[in-house]
Amino acid sequence: MPSYTDEQKRRAVDMVEECGGSVTRAMRKLGYPTRQTLYHWPNRRDASHERRAGRPWSHYDPALKAQTVAFARSGMAGNDVAEMLGVSSAALVYNWARAAEHPSPAAADRSPIEPMRDSEDRAYAGFEGSLEERVRQLELENDILRAARKF
Repeated sequence: MPSYTDEQKRRAVDMVEECGGSVTRAMRKLGYPTRQTLYHWPNRRDASHERRAGRPWSHYDPALKAQTVAFARSGMAGNDVAEMLGVSSAALVYNWARAAEHPSPAAADRSPIEPMRDSEDRAYAGFEGSLEERVRQLELENDILRAARKF
C-alpha cells in the first residue's frame, strides 16, 4: 500500500473541499489515492465528517438531509433540490425522501431472527412413509411442475 506524506493528505482533503465535496472530481485532478482512502482522510482530520451509521465516508450533514427531504416533500424536483443544496444527484434526494417516509430500524435495534426448529414436523406433516419415499414423491412433483412449465 502506498504511503502518502502529510502534505499529500492535506492537499487531497483540501482538493475535496474545493471540488464541493466530490471525491471523484478530486481524484481526477490529483491522480491519487484510491476512493476509499480519500474518503477516510477527511474523517481522520475532522470528526464532523465522520458518520456513525451507514456509509462511513458520507459527507452529508443530517441537517442538510432533513432540509433536502423537506424541499422534496414540498414538491420541488429532485434535480432542482440537488443543485440548490449541493447534493451530488437527484437520486440521492429521492432516496433520502423515501428513507424518511419509511424508516427502517437500525440493525442494532432489530430483534434477532429466531432459529428454525426441527423442520421435519412441517415438511412431513400429513405424510406417512419413509424419507426415501418422501424424496421420490417430491422428485415426481418436481418433474410434473417442470413439464407443466414448458406448456
